[in-house]
Amino acid sequence: MSGSLFQFLDFKEAQNEKKLQSPLVVGTSGDGDLYLFDWTLRPSDDVKVELVTKIWTQERSYRPCVGLDRMGDIILTLHDFHFCLWKIDCDVPVFHSPFISGAQILCGCFSPTRPGVIYIGKSDGWLDVWDLTDQSHKETMKFQISSKGISALLFHKNMPNVLVILYIYFPLSLIKSP
Repeated sequence: MSGSLFQFLDFKEAQNEKKLQSPLVVGTSGDGDLYLFDWTLRPSDDVKVELVTKIWTQERSYRPCVGLDRMGDIILTLHDFHFCLWKIDCDVPVFHSPFISGAQILCGCFSPTRPGVIYIGKSDGWLDVWDLTDQSHKETMKFQISSKGISALLFHKNMPNVLVILYIYFPLSLIKSP
């Protein structure tokens, strides 16, 4: 684990809020390993505590994940040309998407209001919507959002049906999710 790069999910939330539903933080290494941390564990003089509670290495690709999201006990890992869904108590991905051609994945997130719906932002400016309750072999909908890549996706906290989209070299946009 030394020398690894980490991307953290819920790290600010874990530091700022006392009423978290889960004390677990998800991170990835520069080699593509997925880690689960318990940020509440504290070492004492008598006991050495291991903050990493679980390591998944099945998607090790010697490249870091391009993004992470978590909803409950389901973790979304975004890789260059595919994404995976992990369940915290499983040792292998519960879903591995087919190869996504045409452009590299840059970001993605779960829908906060529709279980099984995942939004994927790509380097060609397209937004793919995957509704896994409908089909899992390809995206359900595609939208041309920009001529440049989509660098970040997140849902507005107070309006969960509004998707905030950040572009590479462009200002942000707000769209109402389908």
